[in-house]
Amino acid sequence: MDNKFTQNLFRIDRWKKEHEVLNVIDVNLPPLDYNGSQEEWIQDITTFSYLNPSAWKILEEEYQILIDKEYQILNKNRTLDFYRTEEGELRIRGEKDIYLRVQLEQKREDLQLFIKQMKIEEIMGFYSYCFYIKGDKEKREKFKKSLEYKMQKRQEQLVRAGRLKESIKLKLSFEENLDTSLFEKQDIYLDVLNHEIILL
Repeated sequence: MDNKFTQNLFRIDRWKKEHEVLNVIDVNLPPLDYNGSQEEWIQDITTFSYLNPSAWKILEEEYQILIDKEYQILNKNRTLDFYRTEEGELRIRGEKDIYLRVQLEQKREDLQLFIKQMKIEEIMGFYSYCFYIKGDKEKREKFKKSLEYKMQKRQEQLVRAGRLKESIKLKLSFEENLDTSLFEKQDIYLDVLNHEIILL
């Protein structure tokens, strides 16, 4: 988020038809004039609301009035589903599946190398995470199993290529916090929304 982004939010004609600073269909999607992806939009607008809560409240109130007045039928979501914690971490409201935990069957001293070879950060991105959280319990379980299969296949490819000595059994789960770790160099936690990998 830069100064230009903030200035644009409070320009005089910020609610001009088809140039509104917030998306009138879904506030979680970028408005028509925003030059960037949905992920970039969420990063920007949550950073703004985190750093400028009073200004965000004013903007949000104006947006609600506009929706009530002109876009009640078209609007699908007028609530920002994303927010930032006191520490500034990006989260989804009410969601408890925050961290993707990759649990290794045995301890590895070379976890950093394993992460690099396995390309752990590519397992799940912003859009696949958003797809996952929209699913019910059964769909989430199927999604998790597909990730496990994908990771197992990746290991097998690395073993055949001679880049890994052996394939290690992996277990994937989604956790609300890091307290589930064994703290024995067997756990990799992926915080998808914040592009962060935590080794425990």
